[in-house]
Order: sequence, then C-alpha cells, then structure tokens
Amino acid sequence: MKKSPLRFFLLLALAVSLLGGCAPKVNTTPELPTGDTLQFGSFLETGNAFDNLTLREYNDALAADGLYYATWSLGDAVDYENEDGDTVPLYDAQLYLIAGEFTSAEKASDNKNTWLSAAAKNYVDAEQSVLNINGITYDILTYRCSESSPYERGISAFASTKEYAVCAEFTCRDTYTEDLTPTLTAFLETVLYH
Repeated sequence: MKKSPLRFFLLLALAVSLLGGCAPKVNTTPELPTGDTLQFGSFLETGNAFDNLTLREYNDALAADGLYYATWSLGDAVDYENEDGDTVPLYDAQLYLIAGEFTSAEKASDNKNTWLSAAAKNYVDAEQSVLNINGITYDILTYRCSESSPYERGISAFASTKEYAVCAEFTCRDTYTEDLTPTLTAFLETVLYH
C-alpha cells in the first residue's frame, strides 16, 4: 500500500530527530484513549466521538519533538497486502491527523507549507481552496489518489497558528461514496488550540 503523506511526514520527522541526536520518547501504552476528546501535548484538543469513526491509533512517539499522530477509521476492514508484503486492515475511509508544536510561529508556518507542498505534488488533480473554521484558516486540497494507492480520493486540511501546525487528511476507497468534505469539516470544528 502506498504510504499516506502523513505517515511520510511522521517517518521524516522521526529520521530528522534521530539524525539530530534526539531519541524520541516511545509510548508504551497500547490502550487507546476512550473519552470524547483527545489531547495533543498542551496545545491542541480534538473530538474523539464521531458518528461511524473509530479511533485506531494515537501516537505520541515523537512527543519529545513536538509531533503527535492519530487515525480514525470508518466502515469495515478488508485484508490488504501492502508493498512490504504485510497484510493490514484497509477501511472504507480513514482520517489521519498530525499535529506539531514548533519553536516559533515562522517554523510552524514553514512546516505547514512543506506539508501542503508535498501533498499537492503527491496527489492527482489536486485542487486547492481555503476554509475558515473557529478563526483558523485551513488550506484545503481535494484530490484523487494515485493508481498505486488502495484509496480512490481524499481531502486534506493544513493550518498553522502561533507555534502549531496541523494536517488532517480524510481518504477513502471506491466503496465509500459519500462526500468527504462534511466529515472533515465536522472534525475540524472540534479542533481547539490552547
């Protein structure tokens, strides 16, 4: 399976931190949070109670570097063999979030722009727009996924405010026929910056 750009960013951040001599803190707790909200460091909170979306991953492995990652899925899983030959669950749709805390507003903005640029190059027929939610301006990309991806289409949102940058991505297989924008918008409406 082609890796999501968010997974690419996470792996890139891990490589940078290891090259920089900062060993990331590993979350050894396998239990996922069960409350109505998720906390990302001291700077961000999101909803965790969505119709049909189930939290699958909540990772603070890079918390020492100010990066956090979570995924939610929708629909039933089918077995899918990825490019490494591993069988993994593939859901009808998946929502990814990466949130970063940086040393300045400029660095947060630079990271957001890097993520946006990488995503725009990675997808087919990417169209860009802007969405304002709770006083935050999100750059929105809607796109088709490449043929090597098990997902057919997606929508992503990128924002930075203060020293924080966020990327949320909602992708789906061809079995999911609903409009992606309402689900991503509803999720972004739960995002609160502290």
